[in-house]
Amino acid sequence: YFNQTREKRETESVIDRDAWLAQVDEKSKIAPEAQAVLAVDMPPDRSRVAIAVAGWRADGGIHLGLVNDTGRDDPEVEGEPYLGSLVNWLAERIVDLLALRRERGVPFGGVAIDPSATAGSLIKTLEARGVKVIKMAAQQHAQACGSFMNHLEDRTVWHLGQPELGAAAADAKTRVLSDAWAWDRKSRKGYIAPLVAGTLALGALLGLPE
Repeated sequence: YFNQTREKRETESVIDRDAWLAQVDEKSKIAPEAQAVLAVDMPPDRSRVAIAVAGWRADGGIHLGLVNDTGRDDPEVEGEPYLGSLVNWLAERIVDLLALRRERGVPFGGVAIDPSATAGSLIKTLEARGVKVIKMAAQQHAQACGSFMNHLEDRTVWHLGQPELGAAAADAKTRVLSDAWAWDRKSRKGYIAPLVAGTLALGALLGLPE
C-alpha cells in the first residue's frame, strides 16, 4: 500500500505516491444534499467486485471513497453459483444504498459501469431493479481517467486513505485506448478494481448536468 514502505518494486506506479498521500483527508465526506455517483468494477476473473462513490464536498472538491470490496470468500455473498450470488448481492446492496440516499432527500446521479468490461454483465440486472445506470463507454472511460489524474495533480480530489484503494493506486498500470488511455485491468501487477470504480464514479459525477 502507499502508506507502507516498499524496498523493491518492479516498476514505478503511474500514480505518484506523494501526490496520492497528500490527498488523504480522514474527515472527507460528501456535503449534505450534494450530488453523488456510485460506480462498479470487477476484474476479468470476476473474483471480486468493488463499489466506489464520488461526490461533491462542501469546499467544492471531490470526495472519492470505496463503499465495498467484496469477493467470493466474503460471508455476505451466499449461495451457488458464486457469480449469480454476487450479482444478486451487488444489486441488493446498490438498491439499499440508493434507498438510504432517497430517505435523506439527497440527489443521486446513478451507477457508472463500463459496458464493455466484465462488470457490464451487471447492467441488465441493475436496470431491471430500477437503478439508473450511467454507461461509461470507451470515450467516457478515457475522459474519466484523464479527469482523475488532473484532479489529483490539482489537489481537488480527496480520499480517506482506505488501504484497498491505496493498494490499487499503487499497482495501477495503463493501457492504450484509441488516442487516450485507461487503467489496465489485465495487468499482472495487482488488483485495481477499487481504483477503476473510483475513476468511473469521478468521471460520471463530472458529466452530470449542473
